[in-house]
Amino acid sequence: MVRIGHPINGVSINGLEYVLDGNGNEMCFADEAAAVDFLRGQGYTEDDIENEGILFTDVTEAEDKFYLDSKSGTVRWLYYNPDSIAGGQYVENIFGFDLIREAADTEDFFDHIGSCCRQYLIDVDTDEFSYYDEMFKTVPGDFEDCSEKTKTALLAAAGVLITKDNIEIDRELFIEDDYINAYIGAWFDVDARFGTQTHGTDDYLNVYANFTPATDELEVGYTLIKADGSDSGFVAVELADSEKTAILEKLREAGLDECIVEMQEDSDESECMRMT
Repeated sequence: MVRIGHPINGVSINGLEYVLDGNGNEMCFADEAAAVDFLRGQGYTEDDIENEGILFTDVTEAEDKFYLDSKSGTVRWLYYNPDSIAGGQYVENIFGFDLIREAADTEDFFDHIGSCCRQYLIDVDTDEFSYYDEMFKTVPGDFEDCSEKTKTALLAAAGVLITKDNIEIDRELFIEDDYINAYIGAWFDVDARFGTQTHGTDDYLNVYANFTPATDELEVGYTLIKADGSDSGFVAVELADSEKTAILEKLREAGLDECIVEMQEDSDESECMRMT
């Protein structure tokens, strides 16, 4: 299988963009000859293909493909099983965000999902097999293979991981001695992420980020405010690398770098005062 690539904006160092079908999916062809025939049908000549830097790149076949439907909160996990009694079959696993959250802390994330989801077997001798075979071979998954990257993406989609899309810096940043403090508006499932139990109660969480410029240390945690007005005190949480990146990007958008400069200027001024 190959796909047709072209340098973004015609500049080779920008990387490649690929020919898409009417649904926005990358088009795949059986081989380079089939891809060239397609381009000819679109009016391209051999000179056009050479002069415009068009490339034909191999498509790495994924063993597992995950198709995400954010509106319904469901995922289709599709893979081929060559060892079935029927002589081959596609296995389709259907699961929701709740199962992703449940699997987050299990020893084997994908095994847990595979053992608890709705599962359908499409044998090679059934009418539906050709449909699944065509989809698996031509439609890229939103996520592919049972990798750590796919696990992270699924957790993010289910609101278990913090991303740029599910947080906001709701208030101005505050300089507190040697660190900068921010209040984080959380649009993810805080109970799933932090292991708290606020659903169905009047309890709630305040989520904060503290950044220390001298050490480049980012600390994130929460205070659990109980319905009776008491609180848990600040509870720090461990962050995935992707979460740290997302929070730091949002902090910079809110003025983190300006606060760091202000802290440095105040520190220089204090040092000058001590020296005089």
